[in-house]
Amino acid sequence: MAREVIRIRDEFYIRSSSPRVDVRTRVLKQGDTFAVFDRFGDIDTFGSGELGLYYQDTRFLSRLTLKLGKDRPLLLSSTVREDNAVLAVDATNPDVWRDGEIVIPRGTVHVFRSKILWEKTCHERLRIHNYGRAAVDISLAIEFDADFADIFELRGMNRECRGRRLETQVTKDGPATGAQLHAKWMAIHETRSRLATKAPWRRRRMRSNACAPESPRFSPETNSSTIG
Repeated sequence: MAREVIRIRDEFYIRSSSPRVDVRTRVLKQGDTFAVFDRFGDIDTFGSGELGLYYQDTRFLSRLTLKLGKDRPLLLSSTVREDNAVLAVDATNPDVWRDGEIVIPRGTVHVFRSKILWEKTCHERLRIHNYGRAAVDISLAIEFDADFADIFELRGMNRECRGRRLETQVTKDGPATGAQLHAKWMAIHETRSRLATKAPWRRRRMRSNACAPESPRFSPETNSSTIG
């Protein structure tokens, strides 16, 4: 969650020193899949709770946030193509402090995010460019979660019985292809759902005027067969 928002139990509070929280959304749609993001391209728990990646009226991705270091990037622009097919977001780093000094000035690192939905998968393209005169050492973190809530629950319906979250599985691939994470859900009628995440990231130090592209993707899947 953005640092300007504080969560205490189930209540949310905005810091008095923080800028106004932007609650406007960006929507992508393709076939039976649609996604609702904030203008940063994130899915967070603050707000109306409608943000997420949906497939066949079930929310598979309930959280997706990107941070540079410990902070959310500063938003420069956010646009969706007229056909709701592509979301493009430009952002940059805030001042990065270490030991009381600014080590990476604001605006040094540019982050470009593009998202598309295709064949039941949310594909994201990240391009990080260092416009500084020296190499920088900054971490990039993406946090995500899946709650498998249906649209009726999100509209306020309380269900007496719900399915259960199964153990998350992580499959490690080679150093060039990263790892896969599988979040799984067993419905009460024993239909299994899964969110498959592909994250081909690796640690590296960004040189001056260097560009580093990465491509995470999130794939909702359902299996209508009964599990024995």
